[in-house]
Amino acid sequence: MRSTFDIIKRNQAHEIAAAFSFGRESVIPDMFRRLVSQLDINDLSAPRFIFYLDRHIQVDSEDHGPAAAKLIAELCNYEPVKIVEAERTAIEAIQARILFWDKVEEKL
Repeated sequence: MRSTFDIIKRNQAHEIAAAFSFGRESVIPDMFRRLVSQLDINDLSAPRFIFYLDRHIQVDSEDHGPAAAKLIAELCNYEPVKIVEAERTAIEAIQARILFWDKVEEKL
C-alpha cells in the first residue's frame, strides 16, 4: 500500500493508471488461473470461491485490462516522456507486488 500511495502522491494520472493497470488488472487473470489450477478444489467443493476467481479472471481479462491499457494510451497521448514515466511506474508497481507476495510466502 505504501508504494501505491507514493505513486498517488505524485499526482500524475498516467502514472497512477499504469500502476493500477500493470500492478493489478493485468496480473490478476493469470495469477488466478494458476491459483485455480494448483488448488485441490473445484466448483463442487468451493463454488463461491471458484465463482469469485473465475469472475475476476473474466472481468479483468475481458474488460478492465483492455480498458486500462486504452486509458494509459490516452493519458500518455504519444508523449515520449509520459510513456517512459508510465513504463517506469508500471515496473515499480510490479516490483512492489512481487515483494508483497514474497513476504506473504515467507509468512506461510
